Amino acid sequence: MSTPQSLAGLIDPELVELNAPYSSKQEVFEAVAKRLVTKGVVSDADALIRDIEFRETQGKTGIGNLIAIPHAKSSSVNSPSVSVIVLDQEIEWETLDDAGVQGIILFAVNDQPEGAREHLRLLSLFARKLAHTKVTDALIHASSTDDVVAAFA
Repeated sequence: MSTPQSLAGLIDPELVELNAPYSSKQEVFEAVAKRLVTKGVVSDADALIRDIEFRETQGKTGIGNLIAIPHAKSSSVNSPSVSVIVLDQEIEWETLDDAGVQGIILFAVNDQPEGAREHLRLLSLFARKLAHTKVTDALIHASSTDDVVAAFA
């Protein structure tokens, strides 16, 4: 993933899903993994899901304000990606504010050293932006992919 001019440049519109009907973390992970395999970003959906689930056991990825940033380093990742899912309803998720989640930004990077650096860079960039309620509100209320990109501009 090259260094973009803005954070919004990291978001691939093909990896954005709005009004998603998923009712559990597992459904979200399966849908994202399937989409990433279809796009050629990931070679093995099951391996990616296992790696995401493993990371979920290490600590809460729900950062509050209805947002979660699940992430994984996985040998199944061919190229780094950022997937954005906005659900049609709040779902249960382990979060820092003990609330649910409706917006999910999922990072998938390779488990090699360069992937680890990219992983930390993505987490840092998005976490800083998502600390602002204005951004999280814009994401949760996005009605188009352009709205999602604009939330991170």
